[in-house]
Amino acid sequence: TRAKTYVVQEVHANARTALEIIAQKIRASRGLEPLPTDIDPVGAIDVSTASNPTSMGSQRKIFWDSINNRWWAFYNNGTAIEYSYSTDGSTWTPVTTTGQATSDFSLWHDKDSTSIYLVYSAGGVGTKVQKGTITGGGISIDWGVGAVTADTTSSPSFPTITKDSNGFLWISFVIDVSVNAFVYAARSSNPDDISAWNPRQTVHGPDPDNVNTFSEQSVVSLSTAGDVYFIWSLGNGVYGRRWNANTGSFGVVQPIDTSSVNRLSAVST
Repeated sequence: TRAKTYVVQEVHANARTALEIIAQKIRASRGLEPLPTDIDPVGAIDVSTASNPTSMGSQRKIFWDSINNRWWAFYNNGTAIEYSYSTDGSTWTPVTTTGQATSDFSLWHDKDSTSIYLVYSAGGVGTKVQKGTITGGGISIDWGVGAVTADTTSSPSFPTITKDSNGFLWISFVIDVSVNAFVYAARSSNPDDISAWNPRQTVHGPDPDNVNTFSEQSVVSLSTAGDVYFIWSLGNGVYGRRWNANTGSFGVVQPIDTSSVNRLSAVST
């Protein structure tokens, strides 16, 4: 069987700073088969005045709603985070905005459910998380009580969010202090609950050679109960580290690649 996915891209509009967000529907195979070369027609989602409306590749900004059979795409329209939906990837319907004026955000969607989790950088306030529920037959999102501050570390970058197999939510983010680079993570105190969070933990940092700064990072859940895996890029390579829920501790840092990369993405299958 073929699994459908969408690729969200940013396209510069000539000399202006406005970017047009497009989506290409690609039939991607499962397993180790190569990606097919056939691509469906491009569908324009919206026009944004933000310089980087979808920001970083390590952040999830699109998902498939299997309950209502439609795609949802999130982006910064230049004023706030806006979202649209589509049933075919060609025609998109804008819904509304969340009110946060940032491109530095990421999503987690519970498969086969109507639950959505949004994490974003709130600057000097720290990292905020919001839970939404798809309602109205799949044409709107109820954001409930609003955003809560999951961590108060000032000026986080590239936040991502996932849910482990035990139901706990994890956020991770980057803090650059001078030439020192840190990856931090925090887990929700209770399963499927954004109201309370455990204190942050250091995944990586300070940087041992004191010269590297981060490009991006991400966290994904694993099939082993409660385990998650963190991946990040430095100036001298790509690294990963596993959280072991059974021992309640991190494993060793694992070098993944020695290439200097600026963009990365991670998935768990």
